[in-house]
Amino acid sequence: MAKNAEEAALEYRQALDDLKDNNKMQINLMTILADDYNSFSKEIVAVIAQQIMKVIPPQKLAVMYVMDSILKNVTGAGNYKEHIEKIVYKVFLHVFETGDERTRLALHKLRQTWTGIFQRSTLYKIDLAVNAIDPAWPIVTPQPVNTPVPGSRPQPVVMTSHQPRAAAKVHVNPHFLQKNSVTSTSATTTTTTTTATTTTIITTATTTTTQCYC
Repeated sequence: MAKNAEEAALEYRQALDDLKDNNKMQINLMTILADDYNSFSKEIVAVIAQQIMKVIPPQKLAVMYVMDSILKNVTGAGNYKEHIEKIVYKVFLHVFETGDERTRLALHKLRQTWTGIFQRSTLYKIDLAVNAIDPAWPIVTPQPVNTPVPGSRPQPVVMTSHQPRAAAKVHVNPHFLQKNSVTSTSATTTTTTTTATTTTIITTATTTTTQCYC
């Protein structure tokens, strides 16, 4: 048993070097070994990330399965999930870019199993990056924070209008009246038209259709 992080990383790297394909028994052993080294989880995850970047494309997926197995089975001490989430975007994108069609289909199945494990923002970031490489890759958009809760009452729309203006006063020059000896009083009526301006709020709903990655 390793006594420190350096020894643990070295032993785990040597064990990973023996993994050449998707061998379930070897992957299980690597998972158990990672559990034994949970005190050095950060170093173990770093070794896994380095191994994924180093090995040839046909072997990358097998190391990804080791990472996935640790993520789902070593849930106690060690904070493996936290450390894996920090490197999953980089390694996933690398394996996708270098992999063939079969590898990409396997990665899609793997990605689907991570819903509810990783944060939605992490998965969304992965989906966006992969979709930029392959437009057929579906993007699962996280639910916006300000989305109304189903069953809640909609807020009423407040209609605003301008207040009507007061009728304008008409001023008559008294000298003009005296000069023309006007004895009758002229009544001038001013009609004010009130214009009501109504503000209507239009909500445009955008529907995003994603294509199934088959």
